[in-house]
Amino acid sequence: MTGPDIYTSSIFRLVDLCIQDGLFPGVEDWRYVLLLKYEGGPLCEIRRAHVDCRLPGPCRVWLAKGSRRFLLGDSHSLPADLSSGVRPPYIG
Repeated sequence: MTGPDIYTSSIFRLVDLCIQDGLFPGVEDWRYVLLLKYEGGPLCEIRRAHVDCRLPGPCRVWLAKGSRRFLLGDSHSLPADLSSGVRPPYIG
């Protein structure tokens, strides 16, 4: 997903693939939110029902469900899929 145009729908699609692969235990029902933390900025909560939007800049992406938090990685380092065999967190 490298590049300036990263959309929330792409991140949800990646997280869904990770869930299917069993990487986030306790989130099997796909009901979760994304937490986006921008450097020096606010923490944003994105729900699947929200409109698909382009991220305004690089951020750290977390998957959250209840009290569970899983680091997905940095938005600019997220792959489009899991074909590379590399697993989260995607930091770089």
